[in-house]
Amino acid sequence: MRGILEHCFIAFNKGSAVLRKHITRDIIVRAFMVCFVAVALWNVFRCIQVSGGDFRDFRWRWQECAYTLRGINPMDVVKGVVPVNDAIGALPPNAGTVPWGYALGNVLTFGFLPYSYAKIIGMLTFPLLCLIAGFYTFKYVSRSTGNRLFGVLAALLIPCVPTWVGSFGLGNGGATLSCLLLLMVLFVDQKPYLAGVLLGVATIKPQLAGIFYLSLLMQKRVKTLITASSLVAVSWLVAALLTDSSPLAMLLETNAQGMNPETYRNTNFGIVGLFMGYIGKAGCLPRHYALALSALFGVAFVITLSVLALKNPALRNNTLFFYAIPAVASTFWFYKQPHDFCIIFILAIAFLQTVATLKCTRFSIVLFAAFFGLYARQATYHRYFLLTYFFWMAWLLLLYSLYAQYPLSRRIQKLMVKDAP
Repeated sequence: MRGILEHCFIAFNKGSAVLRKHITRDIIVRAFMVCFVAVALWNVFRCIQVSGGDFRDFRWRWQECAYTLRGINPMDVVKGVVPVNDAIGALPPNAGTVPWGYALGNVLTFGFLPYSYAKIIGMLTFPLLCLIAGFYTFKYVSRSTGNRLFGVLAALLIPCVPTWVGSFGLGNGGATLSCLLLLMVLFVDQKPYLAGVLLGVATIKPQLAGIFYLSLLMQKRVKTLITASSLVAVSWLVAALLTDSSPLAMLLETNAQGMNPETYRNTNFGIVGLFMGYIGKAGCLPRHYALALSALFGVAFVITLSVLALKNPALRNNTLFFYAIPAVASTFWFYKQPHDFCIIFILAIAFLQTVATLKCTRFSIVLFAAFFGLYARQATYHRYFLLTYFFWMAWLLLLYSLYAQYPLSRRIQKLMVKDAP
């Protein structure tokens, strides 16, 4: 395998002498910037098109928070145990979320406000969090690479994710919570308590944020872990006290709702459940078994790559790359729907940062061009998710191999140094 890699690299090195003379890195970066702006504007246009939608996911979360603040367990409304409040409305059969989300969710869904006002603020939250995440990403990448052009490119990667449109159209928290997780990664070194608050809020979607706790534990980020866990625990207790319910019973209700095939028929239950459906064996394996096996695979994936990263000083100190590992794992370790794929921009930004610091200009260009092609063409339909998972895992492994330079021979490393601008 190493020999094939060497021959490919040498052939590429010899065949691009003309490009080296006429195309500089800045020209390539500006060309990519034009592409990124075009994709981002297209996504903005599509978001405007779907802005007249029902924003249903946001409305359900608002209703759940509103009922909780009035002392009513939302699941009792779903089951018909208590009458529907006309000012809030009926909840659909597939409503319900984690119990701490009934209290903590007010941060993003504003259950204490009338829905007409909450919806307006909620729709503004999507672009606002995107801008905030973009601003701090620009500062972080510009500083780490010493090049503001790469900082701009990194910020533009956030609105370029195709699943932004679906998340915004439904009012789903996949996009906004992914922005919070990105900000958590950017702040975890300098502002651990703020990072903990951001992670705690993002844990409203544990299928998205839960795996990040493992990476924080492996890096011994005690302050961030304690802050996030405390915020979740207190919110869970508040929701239980407001609704006069047992905290454990509330969690079991959520679990039963998620396992009900009548309420969640279009959800991918981890990579194992997805694979079973892909080969036409959906339903052959019970959902809780599929989730358990997927979670074990995700945990093993994160631990394995994190241990390898921690053994290498360059990777150990590269915060963006280290947390790109759980970002990838979050796409397959638990149940998933298309909106949650926005989290992949953490990997995209980490990849760009690494490309910006690679010594070989032309090799970096080819890698980034191929990466952007996959990124912009990312599948959002359920039946294509399996390929998407393996694409991203392959890219993460490739990124690790290139950045750490473990599998590259000395001959290739000499060529990379020789090719540097």
